[in-house]
Amino acid sequence: MLRAPLEETSRWFVDGDALVQRADRDGTDHLARVVGEDWFWYSTTARGRLMFRAAVVATFTETHPETSALARRLLDRMNRAWEPQSIDARRTHVS
Repeated sequence: MLRAPLEETSRWFVDGDALVQRADRDGTDHLARVVGEDWFWYSTTARGRLMFRAAVVATFTETHPETSALARRLLDRMNRAWEPQSIDARRTHVS
């Protein structure tokens, strides 16, 4: 089934398995886990990855103001709660 780009973008944003290496994808709710715990993976942390995804979704969904605003608000809250991190957007490996 082909999903709309907005739906796919939203699913990509909240996919907790994307916060860990493939070998660690064991059914754990990593999205919930990242709230109280951070871990380093390759060039950044799980929180850094989530913050990067929020920024991408906020930008990608600008034609959908409600979704874009929600992603921006989430990113603003994460920036206040956690130390902002930069992430290299170039893909240098396959996970």
